[in-house]
Amino acid sequence: MVAVGVLSVVYWFRRSRSALRLFLFGGAVWAVSVAPKFLMDYTVTPGISSWMLQATPGLMAYLAVIGLYVGLRTGLFECGASYVAFVKTRLRSASTDEATAFGVGFGATEAIFLAVPSLM
Repeated sequence: MVAVGVLSVVYWFRRSRSALRLFLFGGAVWAVSVAPKFLMDYTVTPGISSWMLQATPGLMAYLAVIGLYVGLRTGLFECGASYVAFVKTRLRSASTDEATAFGVGFGATEAIFLAVPSLM
């Protein structure tokens, strides 16, 4: 995953050096979008998980409900942050290459940050 993240940044940087600021902006938006999820995982989610485990009739039902919770939370924060970034900044009028640079920066940052702990 680290290689995918790094190679995608290298590929797009070679294509358009001016897109570096959009890579960095994409990475920053990803960081902002996962910060609330990170905080929730240490504060609210353990309680919700315990409650759901007791409230659901079996393990499969629990897994379905907690999976729905995690998926909706991820969609709300990560997709919501990208949407707000596009609506509230000049990304709305970005070229295809600029929008792709933002997306690659967002995704490459996620790939690198998720892969580094597994390398440790």
